[in-house]
Formats: sequence, structure tokens, C-alpha cells
Amino acid sequence: MSKHIIFLLASFLAANAADSLTAPSSDAFADLADRRRKWSDPEPAAAPGQQQQCIQGPDGVYCKSGETTCSGSGLKWAACQGEGEFGLVVNATEWWYKHIYPHIPDAELQYYTEPFGGATQPTMYRGDLVKQTLHEKNEVQGVEYKHLRGGRTAGARAPLHRHDFSATTHVLQGYVTLFLEGHAPKTYAAGESYYMPPGGLVMSAGIMPNPVYNGRPVVQSEYSINIDTNANPIGARVTDFVEIELRADGSYFDWRNGRYERCAELPRYACQRNRMQ
Repeated sequence: MSKHIIFLLASFLAANAADSLTAPSSDAFADLADRRRKWSDPEPAAAPGQQQQCIQGPDGVYCKSGETTCSGSGLKWAACQGEGEFGLVVNATEWWYKHIYPHIPDAELQYYTEPFGGATQPTMYRGDLVKQTLHEKNEVQGVEYKHLRGGRTAGARAPLHRHDFSATTHVLQGYVTLFLEGHAPKTYAAGESYYMPPGGLVMSAGIMPNPVYNGRPVVQSEYSINIDTNANPIGARVTDFVEIELRADGSYFDWRNGRYERCAELPRYACQRNRMQ
């Protein structure tokens, strides 16, 4: 069913390519709304740990498991969650249509004819934009504070991930859209900040080529710049990456913690430590 719906979406995009910012006809709008309702139909939930989709890697088989039974956040959550073994995402397009698309307001569906509004390429921050601007440890409190400046090119997004501890991002340039599981996309402009909750919700932040801000289309910058802020127990993990990306050549890029490292290699600004065939 997903291939059929993606085909319909692609067909609609092609038909409206001449003027993507023009509101669709009433028939096309109704068609989009109908597809949205179909995607909102619930699917049978898998039992925790049940294998739903697997791929073969050089050091084992990686499977998309059932919903995590972990609760809470912080160290308790991290100890239960492990390194992305619960709810591993091996198909980001499927995740988008299941967890984001059904929540998009009808009036904004015309701007989301592609998954993630066209910000489909997962990447680390660009090497020429990333800089640690603050890293202080308070041994008495047992807490470390970090500010990380970074940015992505339009069309890129963060790999799908969760946060063990709350985090915030302040936008300095461009428009950044937060895709949070179970919520409609929300776009933030320069001078605004957004909050990322801890626990089980999967999320991404994307730089849509043609973003919609407060219900209207706006012109995107060539790249974004923002500041990420974290406060967490010293040495504790902050981000749990859960995406395994299918590349154009049929191979996979494993975004889980410890499976990649920052590098200058485009388009991801990341290199695989354990290559997946």
C-alpha cells in the first residue's frame, strides 16, 4: 500500500510542479485529505521484541522491533533502551507516513508532497558550520552543559533519533522544521527556539527546501545555523540514533551510536565504521 500512496503523491507533485506554491484544486485537496485519513488507520501492534523487518549487515542481522516497553527518561530510560535496539527505523519513508503525515493539518498538506517536506537526506552538521561553543562540567552537581553550533544544507535533516534527556535548539539562520513522532511538523525561524522531549518519541529536524511557516510558504536559506543546548549527568548519553538509511545503491548506512564517525564525506558529513552491504 505504501508504494501505491507514494506513487500517488509523486504524481500529484509532478502535476503541480509549475507552481508549487499555488493552492491545489478542490478535487486534489480532497484526494490528499483522503490519503491522510487512510494513513491514519491504525495497524496491528507488534509484541515487544517481535521482528517486523530485517536487513543483513556484516556483523549480524538488524531488525525493526516492536514498540519499546521502556518508560521514564534520563538514566533509567537509557539503561532500558540500550543502543537503539527498540523501535529501530529501517524505512524512514514508512515512518514518516505512519507517524507524521496523518497529523499534518489539511490546509498544509499541499506543502508535504514528499516525506519530510523534501528534507530527505539524513546528515550530521556540515563540517564548516559545526563548533562546540560551550562544554562545562560541574562536578558538585554532577552535570555537564553543552552548546553546539551547527547547520545543514537545505534538503537535509537529522537522522531519526530519541533523546535520553531534554534538549533545546535555538535557530540563528534559516527555517528548521521539527518532525516529532505523533505531532504535526512545526517550523521555527531565526530567533526562535524549540524543545525536544526525552523518552520514547522518535524525531528529526529538517531544512525543508520550501518550508511552510505559520501556514504560509517562505523562502529558505541555502543552509541553516542553530545552537543545540544540553544539560545532562556527566558522561551520560544525550542522543540515541535509531535510523538505518537505505542508500541509492541498495546498501545501508547505520546511524546508530558508535556505528559512524564525523568526516567530510558528502552528502552525510559522516563515514561508516562498520560498512553494511
